[in-house]
Amino acid sequence: RHMLLRIQKNESLRSYVERNLFVPITSIDSHVFQSLSRRDWHSSEVKIIAELLGWYGCHGFNKLLHGHTIYPWESLLKSRFNHSYSGHLYISNYERFDSLSAVRSYCPICAKEDKLRLGYSYWRRIFPKVKVCAKHNVLLLTACEFCDKPFAGSGHAFSVMWGGCSG
Repeated sequence: RHMLLRIQKNESLRSYVERNLFVPITSIDSHVFQSLSRRDWHSSEVKIIAELLGWYGCHGFNKLLHGHTIYPWESLLKSRFNHSYSGHLYISNYERFDSLSAVRSYCPICAKEDKLRLGYSYWRRIFPKVKVCAKHNVLLLTACEFCDKPFAGSGHAFSVMWGGCSG
């Protein structure tokens, strides 16, 4: 039985699952990850990932939401009477946290720095309306520089980050 890869700081959940599929010898149960890879994610999928990481219950769920999804931006403005972090989301299975059709973006300079530091890069969680890297002040890439396919379900798969483009 093999261990899962380490989830990186600010890595999107989708990137984490897809990296574990790209390096299949590390996955505890590749069937679970393959199933997750083919669908949009709601609360129930986030709970599955938290449990695979050994982060159980509402605490593990909130830890993933806070560190690896764009939920903190969405939860910033909420009722002053709502004292819980994720509120009804832990109980509900219908709140969407990731969509295959969403266009992803990345900073090419961050990706180069990751490769030098870690040996690979990863997809960060980036709020969809953000167009510029806060660290490097460069435009984020939303399409492949070689073939112009978008980084979305209708274009390149997540593995393009690690496997490259044939275009």
